[in-house]
Amino acid sequence: ISGTTAICNGNSTTLTLTVTGTGTINGVLSDGTTFSGTAPSITVTVSPTTTTTYTVSSLTDANSCSAGVSDLTGSAVVTVNANSTINGPSVAGNDNQTVCINEPISNISYTVGGGATGVTVVGLPKGVSSVFDASTGVVTISGTPTDASSVYPYTVTTLGPCTNAFMKG
Repeated sequence: ISGTTAICNGNSTTLTLTVTGTGTINGVLSDGTTFSGTAPSITVTVSPTTTTTYTVSSLTDANSCSAGVSDLTGSAVVTVNANSTINGPSVAGNDNQTVCINEPISNISYTVGGGATGVTVVGLPKGVSSVFDASTGVVTISGTPTDASSVYPYTVTTLGPCTNAFMKG
């Protein structure tokens, strides 16, 4: 067994084991997952919820011959990435403000987490922008609208390798 791969939490992946022997070969992975197949390769589907290193714990061929410890080599690492999360705004009701043109809004902050690596914010009026601080996971919307009075629904969407969350304001 060898290799590395990454999946999103809740998904599965297939590991491929290279084996020798005759007939049906049965085995057990280090996490207790059982498998069965024939040489030269056997595939095993796994669905870890945390990053896991898999090794082969045991192998037995059709003649009931067990593989020795020295034959159970290698490992495969499956990295589990978390889905993105978003919480906020930091001040309840702050995401729905009424302000006059050329008057600053009160800052609106959201906190992202999980597997989120960034955010996009769309729908803001001219003069209002967002800044994402990757070290804290906080996106702050601030500024002074310069457009004529109107309603500006906006959406904050997380970015990341897995399921991305969003909030509207």
